[in-house]
Amino acid sequence: MTSSIAQVGSGHLSHGQDQRSSSRYRADIDGLRALAVLPIVFCHLGLTGFEGGYVGVDIFFVISGYLIGGIVLNQIHRGTYSAAAFYIRRFRRIVPALVAMLVVTTIAMCVIALPYPLREYGNSLIASMLSVSNFYFWMTAGYFDAPAASKPLLHTWSLAVEEQYYLIFPFLMWLVGQRSRGTIRIALGLLALTSFVASVLGAFGLFEQWDATFYLLPTRLWELLLGVLAVETRLAILNRRGIRELVGAIGMLMLLAPIPLYTPQTPFPGLAALPPCLGTAMLLVTGAHGETATGKGLAFPPLVFFGLISYSLYLWHWPVIVLIREALPISTLSLKLQIAALLMSVALAWVSWRVVERPWRDPSISGRTIVIGTAASAAVIVGAGILLVASNGWPGRYPDQVVRIAGMLHPLKATPSQKGRCFLSSEFPTSDYDAAFCLKRDPANRNILLMGDSHAAHLWFGLHNRHPRLNILQYTVSGCKPLIRQLPGAAPRCTGMMRALYDDYLAKKKIDWIILAANWSKADVPDLKDSLDWLREHGIHVVLAGPVVRYQMPLPQLLALATQRANPKLVDDQRNKSTKDFDRAIETVAREHGAIYFSTYRTLCPADRCKIVDPAGLPLEFDAAHFTATGSMLVAIGFPIDRIPPPQGR
Repeated sequence: MTSSIAQVGSGHLSHGQDQRSSSRYRADIDGLRALAVLPIVFCHLGLTGFEGGYVGVDIFFVISGYLIGGIVLNQIHRGTYSAAAFYIRRFRRIVPALVAMLVVTTIAMCVIALPYPLREYGNSLIASMLSVSNFYFWMTAGYFDAPAASKPLLHTWSLAVEEQYYLIFPFLMWLVGQRSRGTIRIALGLLALTSFVASVLGAFGLFEQWDATFYLLPTRLWELLLGVLAVETRLAILNRRGIRELVGAIGMLMLLAPIPLYTPQTPFPGLAALPPCLGTAMLLVTGAHGETATGKGLAFPPLVFFGLISYSLYLWHWPVIVLIREALPISTLSLKLQIAALLMSVALAWVSWRVVERPWRDPSISGRTIVIGTAASAAVIVGAGILLVASNGWPGRYPDQVVRIAGMLHPLKATPSQKGRCFLSSEFPTSDYDAAFCLKRDPANRNILLMGDSHAAHLWFGLHNRHPRLNILQYTVSGCKPLIRQLPGAAPRCTGMMRALYDDYLAKKKIDWIILAANWSKADVPDLKDSLDWLREHGIHVVLAGPVVRYQMPLPQLLALATQRANPKLVDDQRNKSTKDFDRAIETVAREHGAIYFSTYRTLCPADRCKIVDPAGLPLEFDAAHFTATGSMLVAIGFPIDRIPPPQGR
């Protein structure tokens, strides 16, 4: 999602043509589906200009609320509503295409995935089939877990949100449906407002649970309810063609503008989700009042086609992209692969729509058959997931050495870093930081403060063990650069914790030496210069650790595949070659601003020939840029400790 979840979670609409059950089929709604799913696909393919395509989740949630809300409210008011019929209809729309995608993806993963990723896939397979994958991906969204781009079922989180909504929606509608329409609007409006406020607070990090805000129903509920409220919105002024055209045009602009303007760093959902959601609601309401130019545009046949296959296209596109990247392996798709992935996704979606979705909507298939088929499918899928987990990802498919190397992908192989106490990764709140322990000075020793993000934290183990006479203080927070000013879009906890460190600790406590380390980028350079100047003005000496050796994909994965395929060039081909020049640039900054520089890159890559394994043949990094314990120890040997004299008077 950004996700960084680079922001993968994109919504969907599984209703197919539920709208046909209403009095008037609206082709513009199928067009709206297309405007939601296509930006999602283009965003995930990595096409320029679609960085904010993830707003499709919000567009789809509003459409979902509108269609289902309209059907259920009409049935309630006519006295024909049946909860059993509602759930059978949902099963018809959702389960068959989902099962087809899960079966094919599971077979493909068994062919190409290494053991640990396949084991984790098994867990996500179970969660996806049981409609709780949003909880699973929320709970496994730790800083050192596998990146979003390697999880083929990550996109099913939005299906889970909708399914959980469907569990409570019939009872909610039955409850408010017994009241007047005015009471319904007020009740739904208050519930939506509460959800929206929680979403805003969560998106800006006030709960320190951004992942929960992104993945869970309570902070997404307002989007679905906005669609329901749109059903109940009848405004006489919209009967005037000119007003209707204006509102429709504004709605279209609000829907489309975020797609090129938003980035993975945009705080989301919260306030940023409001424009596309309101824009979608405005288009739905104006279309219900009469014809508009935007409505005609949305009814354009190619858009309608993509709207009709939107559910299947959503289901298939993400596994296709992930499986291509994992099989090759590559981190980004070339133009040719982008085109191939798009065509493959559309073809699979069309087949799924024609062969799976449409037949199962046939009323001649009884509700009993639907229920039995759903239960049987769930049992088979969950059983397959259990087998993959119980077998630890079926390691017998690979030679022992490949399994040993690939085993380093496990998060438990992360460098010991006093995580949860002196290093706060994303799953730990700021209140867990133990300042009394992590910043405890030793008057009889050299006190050196290790400060930065995870690229500082992974140095702690090596420094602590290689140089036991040093008292290594630690202030490390994942994703937080050790700068006096944070870049725009930085997490609120980064701004708060770094400001507290500079203003309340460094400005008032006597610290002689600091080691600054981070996942440096070119955008950090201006603030890094100012931070070094501030520290020098306060009499604090600095060792600046440069960028680490970085790979396009996790090093254990690359090394395991290189071993299996007898292709030693695979690792070096995936090394980020720009790090060498950036290392020199950061060194220049250090020298110009009075800091000692330590080149992490040149320590591991003398003469640009990089060390990648320890004496046991295991990788020195457990992911794409973080050291194992052995890697941390190796780097610590070359650390310029001798250039850090004890303070005068000791």
